[in-house]
Amino acid sequence: MSEIVKTARHEMTIEEQLQYAKAVCNGSLVPKAYQKSPANVLIAIGLGQAMGLSPAESLYRISVINGVPRASAELIATNVRRAGHRLRTYPDKENQTAKVEINRCDDPDFTFTAFWDMNQARKAGLVNKDNWQKYPVAMLMARAITECARNACPDALYGVVYTDEEMGASFTDEHGQILEYEPQVSDDVMDVQPYEPQEAPQTAPEAPNVPLAEAQNRVGALMREAKNCGYQMTDFHAYAREQYNTEIKDLSEAQLIEFAAYIEQLIQAYYAQED
Repeated sequence: MSEIVKTARHEMTIEEQLQYAKAVCNGSLVPKAYQKSPANVLIAIGLGQAMGLSPAESLYRISVINGVPRASAELIATNVRRAGHRLRTYPDKENQTAKVEINRCDDPDFTFTAFWDMNQARKAGLVNKDNWQKYPVAMLMARAITECARNACPDALYGVVYTDEEMGASFTDEHGQILEYEPQVSDDVMDVQPYEPQEAPQTAPEAPNVPLAEAQNRVGALMREAKNCGYQMTDFHAYAREQYNTEIKDLSEAQLIEFAAYIEQLIQAYYAQED
């Protein structure tokens, strides 16, 4: 009787990764973000290795925009499930809506939910983009998956928490390669508006302030979780005005980090009381 032998995948050393990166970045078949950029290739390989991807898979399933790695909604969903969390999707083609639910493996009784419809997409200025016109439900589902995953289990995402489209890739091919790019950041933060790059009169527009946007998104996610715990959003806005003498949307990165820590303390106190 023949015996099937499963061989373990070879993990490349850093020297091998560097040689690989220098070789493949000169190829015309790799996504544009990696062409002539072995450093970007190395970043993608390292992240992909942590996610269980081969080097080739990493280049096509992880992209780099403004120096920040991004993943497809499919890969984000895969990472959520690989971490042991339950993710359920509910696309509705007739009504053009998408709903996603995630139950963490360490807190199975609590359900994180994200819902997107065309009204939200319209308010966010997305519906006129080519991929939203061609695949509205798929795009809604991608937004719902990433939003729910960021709220429920950011620890399972390896720091890759946004998709290409959320960072401004208007058109992607079937492999996820970016065909057109418009600098922007995610706009799905409740009560907190993300950074939007402004036009400079005599110079090229600057890249978006990604750390500030991520701090805003973190506060937005915590506020949503706090709302699920019974806290009032008006109280958070009042606290920001009293503590920082400004609105939440105008907080600096350092203030947002401090504000996020304050909300986390409230959430932890709520769960400790529940236990």
